[in-house]
Amino acid sequence: MEAKHTVLFFETLDSTNEEALRQLAAGARGPLWVVAREQTKGRGRGGRQWQSPKGNLYASLLMTLNVSPSIATQLSLVAALAAYDAVAQHLDASQLPGLKLKWPNDVLLDGAKLAGVLIESAAGPRGQGLTAIAGIGINIAAPPTGMGRAVAAIGKPPEALTAAEYFASSFAILPCNSLAVYLSPWAAASCA
Repeated sequence: MEAKHTVLFFETLDSTNEEALRQLAAGARGPLWVVAREQTKGRGRGGRQWQSPKGNLYASLLMTLNVSPSIATQLSLVAALAAYDAVAQHLDASQLPGLKLKWPNDVLLDGAKLAGVLIESAAGPRGQGLTAIAGIGINIAAPPTGMGRAVAAIGKPPEALTAAEYFASSFAILPCNSLAVYLSPWAAASCA
């Protein structure tokens, strides 16, 4: 995961994971970030629809991993740990006791979903490695409505920043990043 990341920003997309899949079909191998201010067909595990209004973070990382598919199943938890750390950096200390991980891919705040991860994968080029897409959504400005379950948001809209810029340093879009902190040792241990 040492390669420089390319970042594609979009105003509106159907889904950042779908765009990452289109980029993969067009020959991209990553690491490539796809970030949108809004998604019209965001989704979670099991194909569940996820409302994706402006003001929140919608990002997907396309990467080629040198791990087996059985090891790659751990990527959901790895990405959820990174999302947890990224969220924790933006909460008040008084909120931290309510921040929890829900196996295998959700971040909860006081029992309400604040962030989620969706992993999709495909065989790597020429059967080498595995190509994975880690989609990460974090409710920053406001939680979606009508979800049929408790949802939360950080509630601190970024001043003069997009949601993506707000969390950029946390997810390897800029040099300091928590996702790489988890991906590098995980990949190294998985290949040993």
